[in-house]
Amino acid sequence: EALARHAAALEAARAAGVGRVLYTSHQGASPTSPFPPMPDHAATEKLLAASGIAYTSLRNGFYASTTLQLLGDALNSGKLYAPEDGPVSWTTHADLAEAAAVILAAGESGEAPFDGPTPALTGPEALDLA
Repeated sequence: EALARHAAALEAARAAGVGRVLYTSHQGASPTSPFPPMPDHAATEKLLAASGIAYTSLRNGFYASTTLQLLGDALNSGKLYAPEDGPVSWTTHADLAEAAAVILAAGESGEAPFDGPTPALTGPEALDLA
């Protein structure tokens, strides 16, 4: 289970004296989300908040690279199964890496580090499949 692994990693960080944890979460982290990873992300953020260790939770948007999975299945079957009216701000790994670097560097450069969950880190435009 993901939450048990996250709890074990957090305990190991505490035992090692880690000063800050950077966690890659998701913009939709919520205990009531029907999308399976989101309750786990929300529960992990709750563990982080209760840990006493400084943390930053990067609330990443949907990865643009996952569109290849959607399109690959569609190319093979001739049918695309996705909501046409569900806009998504697809986000590249490169953009998210840059955001993470800026957030991490803030603490090292004397600026106040970003504590807790970030705002949603997404692409500039929400697109749908219509």
